[in-house]
Amino acid sequence: MDNVLVDKAIDQIRKTPEHHRYFFEKLSSPVWIEPLLSKGFFRDAPDIEKKGEYLAFRSWPESRYLARMANLDSASVAKALLEMKDTDNPRVHEDVLDAIINLDIFHALAVIKRELKWLKEQDHFYLNIPVKLQDVILRFIRDGKTKRAIDIAGILWCLKEVPDLNPKKAKELGVTPTQHASPQYGEWEYIEGIKRLVPELIKVEPLMLLELLVHLLNTTVLVEVGQLTDFSYDYSHSWRPAIEDHEQNGNYPDARATLIEALRDTCFTIAQEGIMTVVDLITFLDGFNWPIFRRISLYLLQHFECTPQDLENRLTNNNYFFSIDMRYEYFHLLAKKFNLLSSAKQEIILGLIDEGPDVENIKQYYNERSNRQPTLEEVNLHIGSWQLDRLEAIAGFLPVEWKDKYQFLSHKYSKSEHPDFVSYHSTAWRGPTSPVTVEEISEMPVTEIVNFLTSWKPSNEWHSSTPEGIARVLEVVISKNPAKFSSDLDGFEQIIPTYARAVISGFNLAQQRGEELAWGEIVYFCDWIVSQRRDALTDISQYMLDADPDWGWSRKSVAFLIKDGLSTNSISYDLRKPIWSIIEKLSSDPEPTPEYEQRYKMGPELSINVVRGVALYSVIAYARWVCDNEKLFHEDGRKIKGFEYCAESKAVLEEHLNSTVDSCCCIRSIYGQKFVNLLEIDYEWVRDNTSKIFAIDNPKTPLYNAACQGYLNSCSPDLTMYEILKPCYESWINMLDLATEEDLSKNLSRHLIELYALGAFPLAEENNPISQFYNLSSDSINAFMISHIGRILKHEDNIRDEVIQRLKEHWEQRRTDIGSEVENHKNELTAFSWYVLSNKFPPDWVFCQLNELISRGVVIEPLFSCFEFLASVAAKHPIDTIKFLRTILNSLTNSEKMYISLENINAILLVAKEYSTETQAIAREAINRLVILGFHQYHES
Repeated sequence: MDNVLVDKAIDQIRKTPEHHRYFFEKLSSPVWIEPLLSKGFFRDAPDIEKKGEYLAFRSWPESRYLARMANLDSASVAKALLEMKDTDNPRVHEDVLDAIINLDIFHALAVIKRELKWLKEQDHFYLNIPVKLQDVILRFIRDGKTKRAIDIAGILWCLKEVPDLNPKKAKELGVTPTQHASPQYGEWEYIEGIKRLVPELIKVEPLMLLELLVHLLNTTVLVEVGQLTDFSYDYSHSWRPAIEDHEQNGNYPDARATLIEALRDTCFTIAQEGIMTVVDLITFLDGFNWPIFRRISLYLLQHFECTPQDLENRLTNNNYFFSIDMRYEYFHLLAKKFNLLSSAKQEIILGLIDEGPDVENIKQYYNERSNRQPTLEEVNLHIGSWQLDRLEAIAGFLPVEWKDKYQFLSHKYSKSEHPDFVSYHSTAWRGPTSPVTVEEISEMPVTEIVNFLTSWKPSNEWHSSTPEGIARVLEVVISKNPAKFSSDLDGFEQIIPTYARAVISGFNLAQQRGEELAWGEIVYFCDWIVSQRRDALTDISQYMLDADPDWGWSRKSVAFLIKDGLSTNSISYDLRKPIWSIIEKLSSDPEPTPEYEQRYKMGPELSINVVRGVALYSVIAYARWVCDNEKLFHEDGRKIKGFEYCAESKAVLEEHLNSTVDSCCCIRSIYGQKFVNLLEIDYEWVRDNTSKIFAIDNPKTPLYNAACQGYLNSCSPDLTMYEILKPCYESWINMLDLATEEDLSKNLSRHLIELYALGAFPLAEENNPISQFYNLSSDSINAFMISHIGRILKHEDNIRDEVIQRLKEHWEQRRTDIGSEVENHKNELTAFSWYVLSNKFPPDWVFCQLNELISRGVVIEPLFSCFEFLASVAAKHPIDTIKFLRTILNSLTNSEKMYISLENINAILLVAKEYSTETQAIAREAINRLVILGFHQYHES
């Protein structure tokens, strides 16, 4: 292509962003790729932009062009994509995936290899990434690249750990923190994706699909049960009552249930088509210890013929008989095939029923539920009902003497309607309903909507329409067309608080979707809301069910709307005065009071759920908005005195720092949560008020803990903050009860290890903070510290050499300090696996540390970290790699083999077999050990 033409085009492209977008949108030929690539295009993909508290995913015309050209010139497009710098922008990755779908297979494989690195690092898949990955998988299936398709499916279907309740909140409520497994994107998309892909994958690679699904379900159970090591329970009966389709499984979308259904159907197809025998299939499933896998085995035994021995081994097994998790599948297999058992095996089962449940367990149950011992009558009732439930499954096959006992129990005790379930749920819940639909309200003029809202009265009958039901519809309608309502808000000043809240929430939803709002009219309406007497109610709302009790919730919605608008700088600076008027009124809202805090016991989380809390967030957002519009911020990060330009914000913040004015802990926690933002706004003010913010002169008081918790939970440390907060860190180390305040202690440990890595203090410094912390800390907290920094290293690409060196020195010092007291520091030493997984440390140093740990009897967990590390360094360190693989395999037991990564082991063995006779011999030993562990596919290796 003519260079003059290219240069002329580039001059035009670079004039404005609009020229740039127009040029690439109109390009329809791939001939431009090479000359533009040589001029530096296609390399600098935009990253995610953070706008206040929101993320912006900017589209990139250059990647859109490459996606369109993929089927016209695969080689040039692939070259451009492979030279593109790393980006976290999901919109760009959408374009890359579109290109992969249309590239020829050779170049598609090259590009997906790089893309997989980004995919594995994601905690959440935004936009249409999941759907496009499904299309990529189908593309590779069509081209016979099923191994790669399975790899992508493994990333797409992996469920991640999500806490059910903040650990601190769980502790305050006196409950054990739990977590559940959840997809990295929408549950509905996850479910539909599996339904779409499993039928295609099972046609071409059923056994690889089986291995993947088993691995994913095993990982899911590990998340669900937490740290349990007793494999006899996985509590799957509570989130999947029946392996088969059943109404008790619920009608709500559930990713875990879909995973189980996919594995169940895959096993069924494999058995039905004779790809594996049922015996081999259930033997494979039983190699995984959790009950959920045995439940699928029992399901398969119901539907397929098997040897009498396989049937007897399970039906006469105490672990199966007494398992609450396997109750449903065991009950129905017994009901269906009890008559196929020999008389001797039937007697074993009847003997178990006759023996009855453990009386000690019955006593423990009563003691835990009623704080008393059961009476003899209650014990007999429990035993008799229990026996009757078990006999129900085989009532038609009982010997004569047992039929008499069954009849006796049936007359004496009430039969369970559903003896096959541990518990049976028959209730239903119905949410607030509306007499009008979204479509109907959308078609009404605003005046007609106002007339409807002011004239409609509820019947107050059970399950009838309510104001809340109408409010939810109104919120959706306004969010879809905010301009229609913002221009005609005067009439809404007649409505009750419930509807006013819906109006404001609708505008905020629109704002969050990127819609431009007519802020002038909206601000006027907001001011009207906050000017209402908080407890003033119109006559109609006083007798309505499911209506807001006062104007408090509406005020909170206004606070959220203003906070979000300021955070994204979408509110015109001309509205500064009325905006501040609203914030000032909200900042003096009576919610919360100390009594309110005591009642709800939510800690810092309460701040975002009360009016005054959201108002204080708005005060800080307002100050930053002023600084931004006054152009006070410097690109070089110079400190500013922003409160000189918004003294009103400063006055409110100082007012609420006065404990005689505001003694609520959740309000004080905001100063800690937003400490970074306050520093950015006015460094000197923060420096002068730090001791007051963190109540350093009054340690162990509620306000001290609140500010400390807010800061440690929400902020990432840096050297600038450490300059100011050094006395605070020293106080926190000495004053925190590291044994009981576990969540806070973990966050303090996170700060200290990050500060040390940044060079805030050397290890050689006497009484340095991290050494002081170790003197008071516990093994579990220390383990968290190591795993935390390891996770950071894994997800950061540009780690400075001096950071790695400091962390090496820290680890070696800890290992020396621990010395022979391995038993007391087992978790901390085990956490070294996260250093391994980070892949940031020199391999020879890692091997040295690993060998030292194993020689001390330390178990490396999670094991997958070792396998990933070994596979990544095998090519450059083949001898050390294969030796250490042998060491790991020799240390594993049958119960631990589930953690073996065959994909990584295969990569290591391949290198070892081709390197030298020494590595070949060690590889043979490793293979023999794999066979002993039950991986019989290596027999022929």
